[in-house]
Amino acid sequence: TASRINGNYKAIDQTLATQHTFDTSNGIVFDTQTVSVLGSQIGQMPAIYQSLGGKVNPTSLKLGDIVLTGDKNGSALSHAVLVIGKVTSAENAFMQIPNHNPNTIYFISMSSTSLASYRGVSWLNRAWYNDDPNKGYFIKEVYRLLPALRQIDAGGFRFRKTDANSGEGLSGAEFRLTRPDGSTQQIVMTSDAYTSTKTYSPGVYTLIETKAPPGYSIDPTPKTFTVESDTINGIYWDSPIKNTSNSGLVKIIKKDAVTGLAVARTVFDLSQDPTFPAKTSIRLNTGADGSTVPNSFLINNGATVYVREVSVPDPYLVDTNVKSVKLTQGGLATVEFHNNRAQGRIEVIKKDSISKEPIGEVTFEVKDAEGKIVDVITTGIDGKATTKLLPIGTYTLRETIPAEGYQSNSTVYTAELTYADMNTSVVRTTIEVENDPIHGKIRIIKRSKDDAVPVEGAVFELLGANETPAVDLLGNPIPYLISDRDGFALTPDLRYGTYIVREIGAPDGYYLNEEEYEVAVATSEMTIDLIIHNEKIQLRLRLKKMDSETDLPLSGAEFKVVEEKEISLRIIDPEDGQAPWSEVLVTDENGEAVSDELLEAGRYRLVEVKAPEGYIPAADVHFEITCDTNYVDVDLIGRIFDQQIGNMPTIVAISKKSITGDDELPGATLKLFEKGSSVIVDEWISDEEPHFIKQLKIGTTYVLQETIAPLGYAVTETIEFTVASTGEVQAVVMRDSLTQVNILKKDAATGEPLEGIRFGIENLEGERLEFVFDEETEAYMCGSLAKVEGVADMMTNENGSILIYGIPTGGYQLIELEAKSGYECLKPYPFVVSTTTSVRSPIEIVLENRKTNVTIAKTDHVTGAPVSGAVVEICDEQGEVLCALATDCNGNAIAEGLPAGRYIFKEILAPDGYVLDEGEFKFTVDIYGSVEGVTEFTNQPARLVITKVSTADLTQTLEGAEFQIFGLKEDDELELIRYRVEDDMYIADTTGETDTVASDCNGTIDIIGLPFGQYSLKEIKSPAGYSRLNQAIDFILSDKVATVELTVSNKLITVPPTGEVLPGIGLILVGAASLFGVFGIIIVTKKKIKGVESR
Repeated sequence: TASRINGNYKAIDQTLATQHTFDTSNGIVFDTQTVSVLGSQIGQMPAIYQSLGGKVNPTSLKLGDIVLTGDKNGSALSHAVLVIGKVTSAENAFMQIPNHNPNTIYFISMSSTSLASYRGVSWLNRAWYNDDPNKGYFIKEVYRLLPALRQIDAGGFRFRKTDANSGEGLSGAEFRLTRPDGSTQQIVMTSDAYTSTKTYSPGVYTLIETKAPPGYSIDPTPKTFTVESDTINGIYWDSPIKNTSNSGLVKIIKKDAVTGLAVARTVFDLSQDPTFPAKTSIRLNTGADGSTVPNSFLINNGATVYVREVSVPDPYLVDTNVKSVKLTQGGLATVEFHNNRAQGRIEVIKKDSISKEPIGEVTFEVKDAEGKIVDVITTGIDGKATTKLLPIGTYTLRETIPAEGYQSNSTVYTAELTYADMNTSVVRTTIEVENDPIHGKIRIIKRSKDDAVPVEGAVFELLGANETPAVDLLGNPIPYLISDRDGFALTPDLRYGTYIVREIGAPDGYYLNEEEYEVAVATSEMTIDLIIHNEKIQLRLRLKKMDSETDLPLSGAEFKVVEEKEISLRIIDPEDGQAPWSEVLVTDENGEAVSDELLEAGRYRLVEVKAPEGYIPAADVHFEITCDTNYVDVDLIGRIFDQQIGNMPTIVAISKKSITGDDELPGATLKLFEKGSSVIVDEWISDEEPHFIKQLKIGTTYVLQETIAPLGYAVTETIEFTVASTGEVQAVVMRDSLTQVNILKKDAATGEPLEGIRFGIENLEGERLEFVFDEETEAYMCGSLAKVEGVADMMTNENGSILIYGIPTGGYQLIELEAKSGYECLKPYPFVVSTTTSVRSPIEIVLENRKTNVTIAKTDHVTGAPVSGAVVEICDEQGEVLCALATDCNGNAIAEGLPAGRYIFKEILAPDGYVLDEGEFKFTVDIYGSVEGVTEFTNQPARLVITKVSTADLTQTLEGAEFQIFGLKEDDELELIRYRVEDDMYIADTTGETDTVASDCNGTIDIIGLPFGQYSLKEIKSPAGYSRLNQAIDFILSDKVATVELTVSNKLITVPPTGEVLPGIGLILVGAASLFGVFGIIIVTKKKIKGVESR
C-alpha cells in the first residue's frame, strides 16, 4: 500500500525517500503483498504491538490500532485499516472529513481500487452489501501500538545543583517547572542531579528554585531552556545551578535582674531547631564576666538560633523562656538573660490553746538578723499571717497585740528562709503560736411572779454572738438549761463574750417569759447571777358554731367540755344572763357560747351532744391549753381563747354512667323517692356532671329509678341507697349496659387461640364501622358512642378474642381482613345485634381457621403408581428455599401453613431406582387456601431392556431365554432379585411372585424398579436349539440414564455329519454374549471395571 504525504499519494519507495513529519502523513506504511502476511509480520513484533484478538468492541478502539478484517463467516483476512481515534473540530479543519462528528472514532481505509478515505467505526462488524450479508469489514484481529503515540515527538532535560564555592554537589533543592502551555510541575531533588523522562513536548520551559538545599541561600533567577524532539536538553547539566552558603556568630550575656551584675556558672543550650535535639544542640557556660564564648552557626542550617537556660547558681532562679536570635552572615548576635534571686515568706498560724481553732486580729513584729523591723503582720480570720517577700536569711517574730478575749503570748520565735532550688521562686516557713482564752459561768435564778417562790422545770437556751447556740470553753454545745427544785440553772465554763439567756420552755402551768437577758463574761473564773420570773396560765373558752359551707352561724348546738381525765366542767348558760352551773354549753343565735369557769393548763375534749337539724354531728375536738395557746383580752371577762366548729349537711352525688367507663352519661330521665313512699324527692335528666342533692335524712333509704335510658342503652334496674352520717360526699352510681359481641378465633385443628388476626365489621349498606380500643377494659368501643375518631380494624389478643361494646342494633357481617400467615382466610360471617344483646346476653361468635394444605403427588412415570422417598424443595417467588419435604408411602409430600402467594417446587433427590426430574413446577395459594397450578409430577424409573439374539444373525430375536439377576450387596454377597409382572413388564419387588425373567416373542425382556447398583445377569435357560451362556454378565445401573439396553447373543447348537455327538462338545459349547449399551453402562469382570462406549 502507500501513504498520502502533503496531499499527494506516494509509492512505498517514494514514501521512504520523502522527508516528512508524522502529522503530515495519513498513516503507517508497510511493505507486504497480502493482509495475512501483514498480520504475521505484526505478530512477530510483540515489543511494539500487542494482540487484542478479534472480540474487540469497535467503540473501544484507539489511535494507532491496526485492525485486520474479513468476511463474517470466513477466517481469511481481506482488509487492514488504521485507527486514528476521535478527531477534534480543529484537526478536521486540516483533515476535511465529510460529515465530521467529534464524538466518532475514525479509521483510514485504502484499497487497490480506491484512494484512502476516513470512515467511522460503525462501518466495522456489519455487512456492506445487500445481496451478501457475510461481506463487510468484520473484525478478525486488532493490534495495539505499545509505545504511546504522544511520545514520538517528545524530549526531555537534565540539570545539576552545586556549591558556588567548592563545586560540591547539593541535594534537597526544590523547583517549579513552567511548561510552554503555562501549566506547572514541582521537582524535588533527592540528589545533586535530576534527569526527566522523555515525555515533554517541544518548547521553551522555565525553572524557578522554590527551596534551597539545607544551609544555602535560594537562587531566585529563572532558568529557561528549550526541549526539542527526541533529545535531552543538558544546558544546566554542563553549567550547573549554584547556591551560596552562609553562617553567623551567637554570644550569650547573663546578668542579675536587680543589680545588673554579671552572673557566672550559668549553663545554656543553643540549637537551630526549637526542639533542641541532642545531636545538633550546643551547651555553653558563662564565665566570670557573665558571657559565653561566641559560637558559629551555618545559616543554611537555619537562620534562627534558639537559646534556653539549663541551670543557674545559688540563689538565682532559672529563666524557662526560650529566646531566639536571627543569624547574619559574618555578624555577631547577642542574647541577654536577666535572672531574679529566690525569696521567701514567713507564715504565722495563731491557734486557741484549748480548741486549736484559728485566732484572728493578733499582731506580730518581724525583725532581721541585725534586729531591724522588716515587717508587721496581723492574723486574719483563718488565724494566719504571712510576711511580704523577704531575702533568704534568719528572722525573729514576737506577738505585740493579742486578740480580744485572749491573754498575750510574750514568747520570741525564730524563723529560717533557706534557698531550695533554681525552680523555686518563693520558699516558705511556718510558725505556730497558741493563746489561752478568758472564761467564766452564769447562774439563772427562776422565781414565780406572784409569790417569788422557786419555779422548777423552766427550760432555757444560751446563745452566743449573732444569736447562735453557745458552746462551752472546750467548744462543746451547751444543752438546754433546766431550773431545779430550788429554781437554779448553772452554765459550764464559758469563753469571753456577751451571751443571751432565753426561756424556751415554761414550767407546767406558767406562761413563757419571752424577755431576753444579756450577760457578759469579761473576767476569768467569775460566776454571774441572773433572776427571771414567770406568770401562771388561766383562760376562758368561747365556742363559735357555723355552717361549714356557708359560714352562717348555727344555734341550738349543744356541747360539753370534758377534761382528758373525764372530769366535767361547769359551763354557764349565756341565754338567761345568769350564772347557773351546767355541764352543757348551748350556742345562741350568733352561734356562740362562753365558759364561766377559768380553764388552767391541761388537755380537754369538746363533745357535740346534739347537732342542728339537717347537719352531721361534728367530730370531737381535742384541744390543749398551754403557754402557747392564743387568746384575746376581753373587758370584764379577761383572757379568752376561741374554738370554731363547723357542721356539714348531708350531700349525695348521683351519677349516670356507662358500664364500660367512668364518664357521665347524659340523656337519662331519673327520679328519686323515699322507700315505701310515692313522694318524689327530686326528678332530673342526667347531663355531663353528677347530680347533687343536699340535706337528705340520715339513716333513710331512698330509691333511684330510671324511666328513660339514653339512646343506644337499655333501661337498667332501680337501685336503693341509705344516707350515712358522714361529712363526705356520698356517691351513688347507676350504670347502663352496652351491647356486647364476643369473637373467638382459634386453630381448627388444635383449638389453640390465634393472636393478631384483623377483623372489620360492615353494616348492611356495606359501610365499615369504626372502633376505639379501651386499655382498661381491653375492649373495642363503637366509635359513634366514644365520640372520637376510631379505626376500622380490630385485632385478636393473645387469647384469640375480641370484645366489642356499643354496636347499634341491626344486621352486620364480620369480615376477616387478613388471615394469620399460613392459614386460610374465612368468608364474611353475618350476625344481628338486637335490643336484648347486652353484657348479660352477648353475641358469641367462634371462628376456626385451618392451615393451608398443599399436597405434591409423585408417581411412577411408567406404572402411575405412587413413589415414596422423593425429596422436593419449595421456594417462594424470589427463590428463597422455604422447606424440603419427602413423599410418603402414598407418594404425597404435604406442605402445611404456606402463606398466600406464588411458589415453585423442584425435585432435589430422586428415590433409589429413579432418575431425578430436573423440571421446576409452579403453583399458587390464594387467601382462602385454594391451590392452583402444578402439584403433580412423575419420576422415570431406571429401566433395563434385555434383547436376546442369535449370534449368527443379530437381527434374529430369540424367545424363551430365561435369566436370573443378582444384586451385589455391600458385603459382596449376591441377592436374587424377585419380580411381579404387570402388562408384560417385570417390576422389581421383594415380594414378587417370580425370580426369573424370560424373553418374549420379540426376544425382549423389559424390567423396571431395579435400585441403582451392581448386578450380575445369569442365563439359566437358553432358547430351544441354542447353547446356554455359562458366563455371568456384570453391569451397573446408575442415575445418569433412564434406560439401559443389553443385547445378549446365543450360538446355535450344531450336530456332526455322522450324527454322532462329539464327546463333551455339545455340553460345553457356550454362546458368545455381545453387549450393546448406552453411555453410563459399566461391565464388571472380576474386580476390574471398564467402560463400554455407547452406540
